[in-house]
Amino acid sequence: KQMKFIPILFSIPMVQAINEDRKTMTRRTIKFPKGWVAEDNAWDWAALHEYYPKWGCPYGQIGDILWVRETFREMQHGFDYKSDYPDRVNYKWKPNIFMPKSACRTFLEITNIRVERLQDISDEDAKAEGAKDHLKVDEMKMLTGLDNWIIPAPFSGYQFGFLSIWCKINGCESWLANPWVWVIEFKKIEKPENFN
Repeated sequence: KQMKFIPILFSIPMVQAINEDRKTMTRRTIKFPKGWVAEDNAWDWAALHEYYPKWGCPYGQIGDILWVRETFREMQHGFDYKSDYPDRVNYKWKPNIFMPKSACRTFLEITNIRVERLQDISDEDAKAEGAKDHLKVDEMKMLTGLDNWIIPAPFSGYQFGFLSIWCKINGCESWLANPWVWVIEFKKIEKPENFN
């Protein structure tokens, strides 16, 4: 199988976590075919495999390279990245979706892919997602959108950190829906020679 290069978007805090070697996995919601019903226990694994052939994850397969698109700006000397200057709000930053290949500085090799329900994340995995083990006041406030969600036991520090990251990016209603997610594990690598 030929290795593929696949673009992937990350928010500024997540780019920082990758650069600081605190993030080695990412979760992405599985987009099911139209009309698909993924009930709790009636999830049809065989049918999903038909739709996504063996680990046909849209984010790639084991051995493929994710090239990270991050918020950036073009300079005379090259590129600046907002994750390096998060406080510089007066700069004209370009959204990550527009980042060209030539600006990419972060490459991630996929080492494992699996699927699970979002809320099943372990504390260890939450830490590997780049979450912190404590919440700031504004992060606590954001979680009021979880209404009467019953916190499973055990559910601790890093899991709460990941919960707040997920809600900030995807909304609390997404957490409550407890979707099936791709769990993509990766390791940071040098820029591949054949990437252009």
